Amino acid sequence: PPRQLITISDIFLRNITSTGGFLPHAGILRCNASNPCTNIVIEDVSVESRYSNDGLQLDYVCESMQGTVTKASYPLPDEGSDGLCSFEQI
Repeated sequence: PPRQLITISDIFLRNITSTGGFLPHAGILRCNASNPCTNIVIEDVSVESRYSNDGLQLDYVCESMQGTVTKASYPLPDEGSDGLCSFEQI
């Protein structure tokens, strides 16, 4: 698991397009439950994998993060495997 001693905040992912990835995930967003990442901004980020057309639901692996995401981004992060991912849609 990520180290809890490092505080991560104010990360901006903006105007990113990714296509043809090998993994069936949009990305991995992981922080520590005792020191979650805060103010993570996902703005106009679009991710497609080579499996997107095979009917697989593309998603993020997300743990212990809080931030905002624009509705134009795809896919949108969910509550994560630990239930501690919280992204407000703007």
